[in-house]
Amino acid sequence: MDEKIIVKFLAGECSEEELRSLNVWLEESEENAHELFTLEELYHLGKSDAASEEALLAKAENCRKGSERSGSIS
Repeated sequence: MDEKIIVKFLAGECSEEELRSLNVWLEESEENAHELFTLEELYHLGKSDAASEEALLAKAENCRKGSERSGSIS
């Protein structure tokens, strides 16, 4: 399977033709389905980690700005 199609599928950007192609590939073997399932888990795990990291950075930035306003910069 073309990796570009898998990436587009994970991002929700597959065309109908690409989705049909992916479904054919999935039906060819359980290994293919397992591979896609694993990639999908990793993709979503990476997205949730990135969201968590962004939230932590925003919180740290807000704390820093609050410290600057109160005059105590760490």
